[in-house]
Amino acid sequence: EKDMYRAVMRQCSVLLYHMGEHLASKTALQMIEPDPTPAYRFVSRISMNGFTITTSESYPIGTGMYPRASMINHSCRPNAVQTFWFDKEDADPPNMPKLQITTCRSVKAGEEITISYCDNSCPRKNRQNEL
Repeated sequence: EKDMYRAVMRQCSVLLYHMGEHLASKTALQMIEPDPTPAYRFVSRISMNGFTITTSESYPIGTGMYPRASMINHSCRPNAVQTFWFDKEDADPPNMPKLQITTCRSVKAGEEITISYCDNSCPRKNRQNEL
């Protein structure tokens, strides 16, 4: 279990570094030893606030942290959808996928922007279990 924990924290550190979050990357590395509690909290926040990065065919390829977008609430009848944009494959250095939030119906002034946290095409019971 400790080896898996250390591996996850190293991966988090690398991800944060490539996102430009150098201080957070250093903090993730410092969380590896000796007390795992802060790291568990950190990984929990990523799992709760991260976005599953998908291809244009909705194939999941990873998880990304988008702090401003993570504040968008869920709705079973969302008024916006999330998509990801990728730079050219041969970009050097490769850039992180860009998250785009696009409205999918008219939104009134002052109305909250919402997205679905799960696949709305799944049966309601499955979506409730996922949430």
